[in-house]
Amino acid sequence: MVILSSSIFSQPSNFIKLPKPIYAPGGYDTVGQKVSTQIATENLGIIEKEIDPQTYIVGPNDVLCISILQSVPLLFDAIVSPDGRVLIQGIGAVSVRGQTFADAEKTILSAIQRVYKSEAIAVTLKKLKLFKVSVIGAVRKPTIVSASSMDRVSEVIERAGGLMFNASTRKIVIQRENGSQLKVDLLKYFTLGDDLDNPYVHGGDKIFIPFLNEIESILIQGDVRQQGLYEYLDKDSLFLMLKFAQGTSPQSMIDSVEVVRFDERGEKTISLFINANDFLLNKPSNSNIPLKIGDKIYVRMKSDVLTTREVAIDGGVKHPGRYAINNETDRLSDVILRAGGYTEDASPEAGLLIRRKDIYFDREIERLSKLEPMQLTEREARYYRTKVNENLGLVSIDFTKIFQDKSNQNNPILYHLDSIFIPKARRYINVIGRVNQPGRIVYELKLQYTDYIRKAGGLGYNADEDEIFVQKPNGEQHKAKDLNYQLEPGDLILVPDKPDVKTFDIFMKALTITSQLATIVGVVLSVVIASSK
Repeated sequence: MVILSSSIFSQPSNFIKLPKPIYAPGGYDTVGQKVSTQIATENLGIIEKEIDPQTYIVGPNDVLCISILQSVPLLFDAIVSPDGRVLIQGIGAVSVRGQTFADAEKTILSAIQRVYKSEAIAVTLKKLKLFKVSVIGAVRKPTIVSASSMDRVSEVIERAGGLMFNASTRKIVIQRENGSQLKVDLLKYFTLGDDLDNPYVHGGDKIFIPFLNEIESILIQGDVRQQGLYEYLDKDSLFLMLKFAQGTSPQSMIDSVEVVRFDERGEKTISLFINANDFLLNKPSNSNIPLKIGDKIYVRMKSDVLTTREVAIDGGVKHPGRYAINNETDRLSDVILRAGGYTEDASPEAGLLIRRKDIYFDREIERLSKLEPMQLTEREARYYRTKVNENLGLVSIDFTKIFQDKSNQNNPILYHLDSIFIPKARRYINVIGRVNQPGRIVYELKLQYTDYIRKAGGLGYNADEDEIFVQKPNGEQHKAKDLNYQLEPGDLILVPDKPDVKTFDIFMKALTITSQLATIVGVVLSVVIASSK
């Protein structure tokens, strides 16, 4: 059953930005490309199966072996000459120009039998001829390469360095010496294995590889194994594209595949919902509709599919790694206990919980960060100062209190891809900025911020004593002279310059962004890597 719906594209910005093609052989993998080219060269002259005498064309440099059984047996080689003739001892030159091996065998036998009265005459192909083939167009090294009659187009292309990343794989053309043309579809060959899509080459062939035209393409996305952009040819069908995408997963809604295309006037889109169950059965079907240039295919996943939800924990726990969680039930304390609890050198008071689902890209901050401070309006400056102090994804938690009460706010329920980081204890205070000897000072319980500054060589030139602040490992900041905090190992004491206000803004901007990125990248990295495996 096919169901139709329609929608109008109101603005060009509503168009989906198509992903890069996934089907460019070699792509940017230069090592893989080098190996592929080397293998293709080493395979020169190696045949994949016995030749077909009815189709193999005999040509210059083919080596034939002729056997004549008589009172004095004869066994000798005969090489096909550049003009297509075979020189047979005692007989002379016999023309086999343009003949298949089966026809050439008959021609040679007929010539021999006119001289030798033997019924046991055999002609075999001992060695394949080598010839030259031109490879031009979207290849890394357009050139002329050596080939044999048992080499396919794909092997010859590899000897020319392989396809460029933006080469067509479905519109390759072979120009034969006799003026005929053959079309080559390497994507189809490597997907379905039909030899007709990757034929053997002949001497004098010119292989032309055009560049990819992304407009003439089909987009397939969703619950398929290889989603992306695929080159379109006339008579392409839905089932063929699903095969190119390596099929669907067991969780896909194969009974309602959506095909989106423009109507005949190109003013609005039409959605066709196709029951493609016959694709799984690999049988002909009315559901295997023909496609059009620019069609987009969406294969949805069933909503009730069970997926594993997991979090990552690293740092000062006994068994760091990934842990599966039960949705909306497992809490922070549960995962810490599963990870074996804290190590002896852990610093839970500096622990971090990063919620990946709350991390988003702020385009306005991105724009403002590229401007010089003096270019910002007052409104933009206030917005920027507020937003750069925001630790995206950071959940405010006191890790020292998570085990006090199972349901308290410091022991939150975890979500998929949350990332937990427990730093190891740092037995120092870091003093930076306008001091004479910035660096790490060994922590001592009774010392105040002024003591650590003194140990760092004292205040430097142009230091702003009134604006010194203390930053905790979790990002919390305090004005140093207010003394409404307790200095702890891992704290940062920053001594800024006196204004010049703009210089101070720039310094704070750089420090905050660096601190924010270090927190997010350092902690979330484990989850990002884990989720990509």
